[in-house]
Amino acid sequence: MRPVAAALGRALTTIGVLILLFAAYQLWGTGIYTSGQQSNLRQQFASDLRKAPPTTTPTTRPGTPATATTTTTTQPSPPPPPTGDALARIQIPKIGLDDIVVNGIGVDDLRKGPGHYPFTPLPGQRGDSAIAGHRTTYGAPFGNLDQLSNGDEVLLRTVQGFFTYRVYAQLVVDPTNVSVLDPDPSRPATITLTTCNPK
Repeated sequence: MRPVAAALGRALTTIGVLILLFAAYQLWGTGIYTSGQQSNLRQQFASDLRKAPPTTTPTTRPGTPATATTTTTTQPSPPPPPTGDALARIQIPKIGLDDIVVNGIGVDDLRKGPGHYPFTPLPGQRGDSAIAGHRTTYGAPFGNLDQLSNGDEVLLRTVQGFFTYRVYAQLVVDPTNVSVLDPDPSRPATITLTTCNPK
């Protein structure tokens, strides 16, 4: 009986260690992967900005009360990049976020960083542009989204210019409530940031 108990003990210890290693990988190892992807995306985005046509001055100054500060371009809106490629840079000073947003919300896309819902307008365009991000794992770009308050700034940079948004609502909705992603082109330029709740 003792050899069986000893073997069982060793097996349970091994399983426990493997579970701990898997948890460590999920919490920290995935962040290393995302960090490498973000580095590549930053280079790609910098290249895209160099190739972009020049923009004019902002239509409203940053810091003025508005849903969004828009910047117009001298050329028509370019098509969105391929899925998984860099689309924009998002900065949220209050929570220390500074990441490149990719086009797409597939599993592989969100492993690289925040992802833009393809069926919504591009940031800065009329309507509700939506961006998703992990709250845990893969760098957890939206890990502290719940700490934002009304009036906090969300800054976006695209090949079309700079856009300043201000938080005006924070909602917890059921995952099946997709009405918060309604692109509604009749609305002014707005963004919706989505993540898991609770962590």
